[in-house]
Amino acid sequence: MVITVLLVVLIIFVALSMRKALRLHADPVECANNLQYVGLALRIWANDHGDKFPTMVSTNLGGSQEYAETGQVFRHYLSLSNQLGSPLKLVCPADSRRASRDWASLANANISYFISLDAEDRGGGMLWIGDRHLESRPSQSGSLLVLTPKTSVNWGPALHGEMAGNVMIDGVVQPVYAPELTKFVQKSLTGTVPNRLEFP
Repeated sequence: MVITVLLVVLIIFVALSMRKALRLHADPVECANNLQYVGLALRIWANDHGDKFPTMVSTNLGGSQEYAETGQVFRHYLSLSNQLGSPLKLVCPADSRRASRDWASLANANISYFISLDAEDRGGGMLWIGDRHLESRPSQSGSLLVLTPKTSVNWGPALHGEMAGNVMIDGVVQPVYAPELTKFVQKSLTGTVPNRLEFP
């Protein structure tokens, strides 16, 4: 009896450990697929709103512009609820965060991806969305990162580790590795306009 109980406990412990390890090393391709899905929702939304994303359209017109720089990133994604259908795609499989089962309970803790406050669906090469473990110190302030030509960025330890992550530029998801990250991000800036990224 005691041996059976110990065996069951051991099996549960091993299963939980394996689940955690699999989550930490989840295929970045699954995360990229989620980002592609969210990017498509952004495009569909922008198609009905003059090529602008929710972050640049007033809440009176269904957008989330008034919530820019408030730290309430989930508000931007709530604007996409009709296009996304479900909030499940807002969490990367490698993230320890749990997806919300419904839109009514969506919070920042149910989101794995930053969103640009300045990008539009008009080309130009700006970052739209990406993995939340993009970071810059000391220029990052709370949930907001303002990208300028002098910004230096790196991947933090969350999600896919410090060596890689995914970003979307002009509707295309691209994996970016640490050595090229800063150059890649600086190249995404258009003209003299900074790109404000808001993080959940």
